[in-house]
Amino acid sequence: ILVGSEDKVTPIEAARKMHALVPGSHLQIIEGAGHISNLENTEAFNTAVEAFLHSLLYRV
Repeated sequence: ILVGSEDKVTPIEAARKMHALVPGSHLQIIEGAGHISNLENTEAFNTAVEAFLHSLLYRV
C-alpha cells in the first residue's frame, strides 16, 4: 500500500487501516507526495514498487 505523506484523498491513517486489514500487505509512505505519488515523487514511488516486486521474486 503506497500513500503520499501529503495525500488528502487517502490520508495516511486510512492507509494504515487498509494495511491492518490486508494480510501480508506492506505499507510505504512516499514523502513529499500527495494522492498521485507516482507523478509527485517518481523516484521514491518507483523504488518502492521495485522493492516490493523484488520481494515477491524471492519469497520462500
